[in-house]
Amino acid sequence: MKKNLFVVSMIVLAFTLSACDRESYNTPSEKLDQTLSEEELDDMDKMAEEDPGFAEDYEKAMFEAVIENEMDEDIAIEDEIEKAEANKKAGKNLKGSCDMVTDSSICIEYYGSFWSETVMSSGCKGKFSRNHCPSDMSGGCNTGVGTMADMVSWMYLRGSGEMTTRSMSNAQKACDASLSSKWIYN
Repeated sequence: MKKNLFVVSMIVLAFTLSACDRESYNTPSEKLDQTLSEEELDDMDKMAEEDPGFAEDYEKAMFEAVIENEMDEDIAIEDEIEKAEANKKAGKNLKGSCDMVTDSSICIEYYGSFWSETVMSSGCKGKFSRNHCPSDMSGGCNTGVGTMADMVSWMYLRGSGEMTTRSMSNAQKACDASLSSKWIYN
């Protein structure tokens, strides 16, 4: 129980450290208003007076452009996350790891800029190293994806952490329930 509490504490720490730098969400209409300059808005008003259908057509075209831009941004973000996930599976850009597989069926790999050797080693309740976690993991929760607190808690079906396929499934659901984490399959 204490081992699982430690893992949950580490995940909560990562969530806390990865406070999102995201701008507040704007609807497409709000983004449309933000993309038009005062001059464009004045020109649009003048043209709308001359041709009542113009404003509707112009706004529709701009709205569609904003939606298309958002979709392109979403695709770019998804591609970046997939690349980062592949890099983590390959162990690229690793800062260090904390191997607690024997005691808790978990090994944590640190990737973000926050993770100095002092921070990683002082928080490690297992064997700290600059090497990768053992490769027989069943999956892992990547918290703080793309932030300075980026880390992966790899989980194993061995060790005394009492991980089972059912608890692994529950860990995956808990991981995916947060906006700042993503489950990585091995």
